[in-house]
Amino acid sequence: MKTRMIFFFSVAALMLLLTHPSFAQQLHPKLEKKEKTIRNVLILPAKVGLTKSGMKGSEGMLKESDQVAVELPKLVVAALEKKGYTVMVAPFNSPTLDDSSDLKFALSDVQNRYDVLGQQLFRKQKDVKKGRFTLGDEVSKVNPDGKADTLVFIRAAGNKNTGGKKALGVLLTNPFMIVDVMIVSISLVDAQSGEVLAITQAAGIGDFVNKTEKSLAKGIEKALKKLPAPAK
Repeated sequence: MKTRMIFFFSVAALMLLLTHPSFAQQLHPKLEKKEKTIRNVLILPAKVGLTKSGMKGSEGMLKESDQVAVELPKLVVAALEKKGYTVMVAPFNSPTLDDSSDLKFALSDVQNRYDVLGQQLFRKQKDVKKGRFTLGDEVSKVNPDGKADTLVFIRAAGNKNTGGKKALGVLLTNPFMIVDVMIVSISLVDAQSGEVLAITQAAGIGDFVNKTEKSLAKGIEKALKKLPAPAK
C-alpha cells in the first residue's frame, strides 16, 4: 500500500512540474523564422546546486553537486547530437584553462554574465520570443577559434528528502516531501552576438545523483524537442 502511494504521488508531482508554465520552450524569432541556423554548439561547464532536506532543515550537497555537474552535459550532448547538431570539443578542462589565463577569465566572465541575466531570463521568459535578451558580444571570447555558432548554458537545482521527511510526507499526503526532484535549465546563446536564442527546462525525479541518466535523459530530450534541426 505504501509503495503504491509513493508511486502515485511521484507521478502527480512530476506532472505538476512538467505542466507548469515555466517549462515552456521559448525560441528567438530568428529561429522561429529560420533566419538563424544552429549547427555547431559548444557546451559550457554546468553549474549545479543540490540540497538535502530533513526534519531539521536543509543542507548543501557539494560533492554530489559536482558529480551531477559532470554528468548533465553528457545528457545535453546526447540530445543535441540526436537532433543533428555537431557538438564541439569543449576547451574548458583544467589543464587547458591553466595554460590560458585569457580563456579562464573569459569563461568566468561569461558564466557570471549569464547568472546575472538568468534572474530575469526565466522570470520574463516570453521576452525571449521577442529577442530582448543578450549577453553581449563578449561571449565570443570563450569561442576563440570561431568554430561554434552557439553556446549552451546549463544550470540545475535539485532537492533530496531524507527518509524521515519522506515518511512524514506519506502521512501528510504531501508529494513534495516524498519525491526527490531536480530542475534543469538550458539556454542557447549566439556565440558571436550573445543573443539568447532559446531557453527551456526539464524535470527529473528519483535518484538523480547516482542514476542521473535514468532520471533526466528523457526530460532533457523532450525539453529540446522544439529546436529546429539543422538543414541537411
